[in-house]
Amino acid sequence: MSKKHDNLCVYPFLQLHLTSRGAAKPCCAFEAEVEENGVALSPRANSVDEIWNSRFMKDVRRKMIAGEAVPACGYCTRYEARGLESIGRRGTEGWANGWMNPEGRTLEQLASSAVADDYRVERPEWIDLHVGNACNLKCRMCCGYYSSLIAADPVHTAWEEAAFDLPDNGGDEPATGDWSRSEAFVFDDLLKKSDRPRTLNLIGGEPTLVKRARHIMRRLVESGAAAQINLSLTTNATTVDEEWCELAAGFRSVVMAASLDGVDAVNHYIRHPARWSDIEISLERLRRIANVHLYINATVQVYNVLDIVPLASWCEEHGLDFQYTLLEVPKFLSPDILPVIIRREASKRLRDHAKRGTASGPTLVLLAEALERGPDAGNPDLLEQFMTFTNDLDASRDQDFASTFPGLFHMLSMAGIKWVRERRFAK
Repeated sequence: MSKKHDNLCVYPFLQLHLTSRGAAKPCCAFEAEVEENGVALSPRANSVDEIWNSRFMKDVRRKMIAGEAVPACGYCTRYEARGLESIGRRGTEGWANGWMNPEGRTLEQLASSAVADDYRVERPEWIDLHVGNACNLKCRMCCGYYSSLIAADPVHTAWEEAAFDLPDNGGDEPATGDWSRSEAFVFDDLLKKSDRPRTLNLIGGEPTLVKRARHIMRRLVESGAAAQINLSLTTNATTVDEEWCELAAGFRSVVMAASLDGVDAVNHYIRHPARWSDIEISLERLRRIANVHLYINATVQVYNVLDIVPLASWCEEHGLDFQYTLLEVPKFLSPDILPVIIRREASKRLRDHAKRGTASGPTLVLLAEALERGPDAGNPDLLEQFMTFTNDLDASRDQDFASTFPGLFHMLSMAGIKWVRERRFAK
């Protein structure tokens, strides 16, 4: 990337992200919603162009081209401060190197084209849709907005006020409005047929279970539009069926991130009640899809910080790329709260594995560096919240932290952390 465009992120020029409740943003990590005079713009009331080329979006593009800071890009800024590759940086560098950029356009061309048209851009080429929260898992770091099972779990949802700043959404339907069920908006405006290849990312919930997501896929395949669309999504890889795979095969290409946070028992504990046998079946089905790129993405958090290497090794043995996201929210599950001695041990394990020259080695070194940049003191207050939260979910799910993570439990004790036995919401 040239020095001239160090601050440029391609997402405000290429992608429109729409949430199930109708909020619009350039990407899922952007910490503000598209608005006009204090009123949020939404697919419930506005066309794609009214949102995409609003004064708000044009101002974001102008600031990026001018090299000015965009406060709502704080998530990526914090990520990069840890030495990690942010969502924005990964997407921008990938696009500049030809990913989802068949014409080989440059950042300079992207910027100059926007400037020439008063920061307007013709249409979003990447569509990011959150169309429901139907899910069959209750991942500990997740919330009811993204999981219908959590929304129905009184113990887990009781923790959401302290952990998340998200709207309530207790079912498979959007919390407010009905934009995703508007056939005219979705198929005649947002996803209308185009000769130019585009990307569609479907977000759940578990996208393979969200009925609206499957309907959108089916319509696009039946109309022939799917042949020009690159499909991407993240799945928990427990419920992939043959019909879904047949639909996916109708798209130009398919990029699948399978969310796994450990091998077998570790994943079952964090992503309750996922079964490893179901995951193996689903992954095998996904690998048979034509033109698919399948990789594993782990959410690195307190629970699995000492168990990343076994997962990376499993990926290497099965020929799957390993990637990760360093958890930021909820804060009481962030690895930063752990005593430094535990984070150093996690870093050592990652570096030791990387020295073997394995495929995931460079990725593990970056993660090790990020863990080493964490605060020296950890956070005793948040660690106490972590223990209480863990006790609550263990009691309500018939799980046991100490027996699932004996090494971490022992290291906490060695670091002088006495496990609290209190519960807050579980009986």
